[in-house]
Amino acid sequence: MEAKEFMKCYFDYCIYQKNNVCILSIDGIEINNLGMCEHCEIVTIDENLLTTLKQKRLDDIAKIWNEKGE
Repeated sequence: MEAKEFMKCYFDYCIYQKNNVCILSIDGIEINNLGMCEHCEIVTIDENLLTTLKQKRLDDIAKIWNEKGE
């Protein structure tokens, strides 16, 4: 049995990406300039969670800037 060669993939939000590798064993997968293939399935994040995470990150950034005195 021939070993499958897996394509590198760095698109974190695709369900088929694991440890920077596409887990699909389809020959000829091509990655576009956005880092996605035609089989890409993107994880959906709940709007409330997304809003919360964005605000948390903005708060973290503000804290860093305040600690630097800028």
